[in-house]
Amino acid sequence: MARQLAIMKDVGYGNRDLGRPCLFFNTYITEGTAALQVLVGDEAEKAIRESGVYDVKELNGQSCWVEVDGWSIVFEGVAKI
Repeated sequence: MARQLAIMKDVGYGNRDLGRPCLFFNTYITEGTAALQVLVGDEAEKAIRESGVYDVKELNGQSCWVEVDGWSIVFEGVAKI
């Protein structure tokens, strides 16, 4: 596994197909390599709180940390750069 910086895009907050509120966004490690991230409950609340944004749409274009393992890209947290 390798920790890498990524860019958050297409950020939203809603029910999606889970039927309960979630924070969702794509993480891009390169222009052509992205992964959908869906955070629920405490995980979503932590990401929003730590980012310090007023509205989740402000997360668009922000840097974040991801763990990359083969084809798996997993959100680790908003980067404080």
